[in-house]
Amino acid sequence: MSSKSITTAEKHEASPGELNQRVEQLRKKIDSRNESLAAAQKSQSQLATERETLVLPARVEGDAGAQKRLREIDTQLVGVRRDISDDTAAVAELGAQLAAAEQAVELAEWESRRVAVRELLNGLLKRRQRANLEKAAEGLLTALTAAAEEDKEAFSALISFEPALRGAAIELLHLSRLRAQILAAKLFKVLPIDLSGYELGRLRDQEMRDYKYYEAAVEALDQMELVF
Repeated sequence: MSSKSITTAEKHEASPGELNQRVEQLRKKIDSRNESLAAAQKSQSQLATERETLVLPARVEGDAGAQKRLREIDTQLVGVRRDISDDTAAVAELGAQLAAAEQAVELAEWESRRVAVRELLNGLLKRRQRANLEKAAEGLLTALTAAAEEDKEAFSALISFEPALRGAAIELLHLSRLRAQILAAKLFKVLPIDLSGYELGRLRDQEMRDYKYYEAAVEALDQMELVF
């Protein structure tokens, strides 16, 4: 239902269940009046048919019995026509009440759904997921920065010890980019990260194996020999 036709300012004292009961009651009343109306219309038709057969003997032939029955029919038709008129008016009024009751049900149900959505939003508003995301981003930045500093420290230590280890040491300085690429591939679906199809396929399932570069540096260090 459009909020243009129903505003949240409109309140309802009756519950949707109570309003639905009212609708059912009105429908039963309408059914009852329709049955009464149909019976009256049938009676009117039968009386009118019978009356047609009595006009000639009563008016032309002077049949006293026919004349008496004709008067009885005319009296009955007055009451039947009144019943038809009253039932027709009653059905119309009950129909208007039913339409209003059905609208009230629709409005109450709409309001109930609105309240449920509002409660959900208020509940989500009180949660801390947004703050958790910010903390996670800050934590990730801190971790990546600390890891990059460790890479630089390891690079400096290797070069200071033996410049010949520069080949293994320089690989450690590439780890910051590798870590960023792997994380980007893992967050590709939830962040606006620009990766080519090749990069995404290559990095999506790759684990953070930066330790292997450190293992390679240690191996290169262990293979060093002091030459006199």
